Amino acid sequence: MKNKRVYWAISCYFFLFFFGFAACYSLYSVWLSQTVGLSNFETGVVFGVNAAVTLLAQPIYGYILDRIGLKKHILIILALLLIFAGPFFP
Repeated sequence: MKNKRVYWAISCYFFLFFFGFAACYSLYSVWLSQTVGLSNFETGVVFGVNAAVTLLAQPIYGYILDRIGLKKHILIILALLLIFAGPFFP
Protein backbone atom coordinates (compact mmCIF):
# COMPACT_ATOMS: atom_id res chain seq x y z
CA MET A 1 0.00 0.00 0.00
CA LYS A 2 2.83 2.40 0.87
CA ASN A 3 4.63 1.63 -2.40
CA LYS A 4 1.55 2.57 -4.38
CA ARG A 5 1.26 5.92 -2.59
CA VAL A 6 4.96 6.66 -3.17
CA TYR A 7 4.55 5.71 -6.84
CA TRP A 8 1.68 8.16 -7.30
CA ALA A 9 3.48 10.92 -5.42
CA ILE A 10 6.58 10.56 -7.60
CA SER A 11 4.45 10.31 -10.74
CA CYS A 12 2.61 13.53 -9.86
CA TYR A 13 5.87 15.28 -9.09
CA PHE A 14 7.42 14.35 -12.43
CA PHE A 15 4.26 15.28 -14.32
CA LEU A 16 4.10 18.71 -12.71
CA PHE A 17 7.85 19.28 -13.11
CA PHE A 18 7.92 18.47 -16.81
CA PHE A 19 4.62 20.27 -17.46
CA GLY A 20 6.02 23.43 -15.86
CA PHE A 21 9.33 23.03 -17.69
CA ALA A 22 7.60 22.64 -21.06
CA ALA A 23 5.31 25.60 -20.38
CA CYS A 24 8.26 27.87 -19.57
CA TYR A 25 10.74 26.55 -22.12
CA SER A 26 8.30 26.85 -25.01
CA LEU A 27 8.15 30.61 -24.43
CA TYR A 28 11.91 30.99 -24.02
CA SER A 29 12.55 31.75 -27.70
CA VAL A 30 9.79 34.37 -27.72
CA TRP A 31 11.33 36.02 -24.66
CA LEU A 32 14.82 35.94 -26.19
CA SER A 33 13.66 37.56 -29.41
CA GLN A 34 11.17 40.13 -28.09
CA THR A 35 12.52 41.16 -24.69
CA VAL A 36 16.24 40.58 -25.06
CA GLY A 37 16.25 41.50 -28.75
CA LEU A 38 18.19 38.56 -30.15
CA SER A 39 17.91 37.63 -33.80
CA ASN A 40 16.70 34.21 -34.93
CA PHE A 41 20.28 33.06 -35.45
CA GLU A 42 21.35 34.21 -31.98
CA THR A 43 18.33 32.50 -30.42
CA GLY A 44 19.34 29.29 -32.20
CA VAL A 45 22.87 29.64 -30.88
CA VAL A 46 21.51 30.00 -27.32
CA PHE A 47 19.47 26.81 -27.72
CA GLY A 48 22.43 24.99 -29.29
CA VAL A 49 24.85 26.02 -26.55
CA ASN A 50 22.28 24.98 -23.94
CA ALA A 51 22.01 21.51 -25.52
CA ALA A 52 25.80 21.16 -25.86
CA VAL A 53 26.46 22.15 -22.26
CA THR A 54 23.78 19.72 -21.10
CA LEU A 55 25.34 16.89 -23.08
CA LEU A 56 28.76 17.62 -21.62
CA ALA A 57 27.75 18.43 -18.04
CA GLN A 58 25.49 15.47 -17.29
CA PRO A 59 28.13 12.73 -17.67
CA ILE A 60 30.67 14.80 -15.71
CA TYR A 61 28.12 15.44 -12.97
CA GLY A 62 27.21 11.74 -12.89
CA TYR A 63 30.85 10.72 -12.67
CA ILE A 64 31.48 13.11 -9.78
CA LEU A 65 28.44 11.82 -7.90
CA ASP A 66 29.49 8.21 -8.49
CA ARG A 67 32.96 8.94 -7.16
CA ILE A 68 31.99 10.80 -4.00
CA GLY A 69 28.55 9.31 -3.50
CA LEU A 70 25.24 11.10 -3.27
CA LYS A 71 25.35 12.94 0.01
CA LYS A 72 23.04 15.48 1.52
CA HIS A 73 25.57 18.29 1.51
CA ILE A 74 25.91 18.03 -2.30
CA LEU A 75 22.19 18.65 -2.69
CA ILE A 76 22.39 21.59 -0.31
CA ILE A 77 25.27 23.12 -2.27
CA LEU A 78 23.38 22.73 -5.54
CA ALA A 79 20.28 24.28 -4.01
CA LEU A 80 22.30 27.26 -2.79
CA LEU A 81 23.88 27.71 -6.21
CA LEU A 82 20.43 27.71 -7.80
CA ILE A 83 19.15 30.23 -5.26
CA PHE A 84 22.07 32.55 -5.98
CA ALA A 85 21.53 32.16 -9.73
CA GLY A 86 17.85 33.13 -9.38
CA PRO A 87 18.31 36.92 -9.46
CA PHE A 88 19.95 36.64 -12.91
CA PHE A 89 16.80 35.19 -14.52
CA PRO A 90 14.58 38.31 -14.47
